[in-house]
Amino acid sequence: MAKYRSVQTLFWSDTKIVDEFTPEDKYFYLYLLTNEKSNQLGCYEISIKKMCIDTGYNEETIKKMLYRFENVLEVINFDSKTKEIFIKNWHKYNWLDSDTTRKCIEKEFNLVKSSKLKELIIPFYTPYMPHGSNKKKKEKEKEKKEEKECVYNSKVSDNSSNSTHPTLTDIISFCSDNNIENFDCEYFYDYYEANGWVDMNGNKIKNWKSKIKTWYKKDVKNEELKQNTSKNKYEVIDGITYKNGKRLL
Repeated sequence: MAKYRSVQTLFWSDTKIVDEFTPEDKYFYLYLLTNEKSNQLGCYEISIKKMCIDTGYNEETIKKMLYRFENVLEVINFDSKTKEIFIKNWHKYNWLDSDTTRKCIEKEFNLVKSSKLKELIIPFYTPYMPHGSNKKKKEKEKEKKEEKECVYNSKVSDNSSNSTHPTLTDIISFCSDNNIENFDCEYFYDYYEANGWVDMNGNKIKNWKSKIKTWYKKDVKNEELKQNTSKNKYEVIDGITYKNGKRLL
């Protein structure tokens, strides 16, 4: 299966490439990024002879280019003993935070022969490794869990302070202290106790004392309405209207 190596269009507007690279540099750099030996790690083994064949340069030119790229342009590291090249900025544009990428990087890292290049790669390599990634993932999950527990505990604390369920004795004492007379405390307690201390909309009752006052006001209004209705009792007998027993003209 053919391999593909992508080169971002930003390659042509990179200030370092625009200001410091000659046309020959650009050609050779594109070759290092895309030749068939290049891999996902950005560190691979390739012989001088192979580079000569692919680029058309002679051996002397290739060696000069490698020296320039490492010591002048500082975009690669080359180990002449193992014939391995490490492209410094490769990881920025080609390493993805995925299991497939991590497995590929780990496999290729283990194949690197140069200890010098391995030391240069490790700072970029470690966070992408399965163990490093899993550790980082677990830390994030732990942080999220702790955050959720903190929010939950905060809500529980708020509910416990504002929504404490009263006893029947608490209700009776409150009514007595606030001159709330003829209030059916037992009915009020039984009603909300049976419904889990939630209102008609299903919301937790945060202030039961306020509920008692609301109920009491309704009771007073209903009682006044009954009294007013009983004071002015109207009846119609044989087509004649009577108010409180008296005939109206």
